[in-house]
Amino acid sequence: MSYVRHRKRVARTLAQQIAAMSPSLWLRAGVGYTLVAGSGVSVWANQGTLAANAEGPTDSEPIVVPAGSPEMNGIVCPHCDTADVRQFLVELEADTWDPLHNGSGASLFMWVNADGTASTTSRVLSTMNVGDAGLRVYFDQANEHMGFEIVDGAAGTPIQYESADATVPTGEIVPVECRWQKGRTPAEYDFRFGDVTTSGDGGAWDETGGASTDLNLGGSATSPFDGFLGDVLFFDRFVSDAERDVIRAYGARKFGL
Repeated sequence: MSYVRHRKRVARTLAQQIAAMSPSLWLRAGVGYTLVAGSGVSVWANQGTLAANAEGPTDSEPIVVPAGSPEMNGIVCPHCDTADVRQFLVELEADTWDPLHNGSGASLFMWVNADGTASTTSRVLSTMNVGDAGLRVYFDQANEHMGFEIVDGAAGTPIQYESADATVPTGEIVPVECRWQKGRTPAEYDFRFGDVTTSGDGGAWDETGGASTDLNLGGSATSPFDGFLGDVLFFDRFVSDAERDVIRAYGARKFGL
């Protein structure tokens, strides 16, 4: 068996293992695109368990390069930009995002490549909030910060982390990971953005929380993301270390990390 065929076989096996984990949301780079005008992605089909897809707003759909993106290891990936605020919206039922504000446990994995043109805070992913409940993953190239927030609807910000004086990676594929669960030991959350890793405990959790119903992928009108989006995985539980390692291996093989 050739080396290339072996790598593809291993990648398929890892993908099958992830599917068996039943992710709520799995947007797979290179899979499930509905194109308009040849290159705009109007729909990015969810390969997970929820009956919801990522949709690009009319005339502002993220763009793909049909031949593949060298910035994403030759895989056909959507590109968001700040000029036209090209982003995806995932419309979900409110209870889908309960783990975000009651702390019962959730996990997020992404692979992105920032263009390096944004000068202010860029939200790679954020929820549209009711009562300020939601999740945000962001970086700030101007101030060399990157981090994440999990905000509930009543008790403030139970989890917030921001790196200090970190080199924000641009022009390279970066893995992003967030896992959290209230009361978990030895730490309630762990976070990874490229080479930056941290873990710790959050503050107060609101048991009722707000009702985050929509997810912006690629930022928002006020904090857009400029760059490429690879796979996006969301679980409504805290995935185990063994499962995390499978997901990491999948991303490493797919995106050549």
